[in-house]
Amino acid sequence: MIAATAIASILTFLAAFSLFGVRRAAGQTLATTRHALAELSNRRLDDDTLERTAREASIRLFTGSVSLGIRGAAALLLASLPIGLAQYAGIASGSDIVAFLSAWPALGFMAALLAAAYLLERSGWRST
Repeated sequence: MIAATAIASILTFLAAFSLFGVRRAAGQTLATTRHALAELSNRRLDDDTLERTAREASIRLFTGSVSLGIRGAAALLLASLPIGLAQYAGIASGSDIVAFLSAWPALGFMAALLAAAYLLERSGWRST
């Protein structure tokens, strides 16, 4: 039951990752960075414009980082729900499940699932 609970937790994390728009928010933060770098490297802009651009970009990057942190924490919190339920029901110990999830095979499985979800979403499989 440890493996089943761990898989449920992983799938819950993937669903929450998508539900909370973590990838979209990260893309927006990267776009802000690219745009700011392009603007700041423009030698034709005066100092006031460069300073305003840097200030605006830093505010957007800070808020984007906070947003990513909150979204990621929410996804992790939601992913811990199957673990808590399994422990409450007496099916498996939470520490045993976390130890199972921390092993290299489970980490590799999670990375493969994240990569597959990313590729499926990027290919347009998801219609949102």
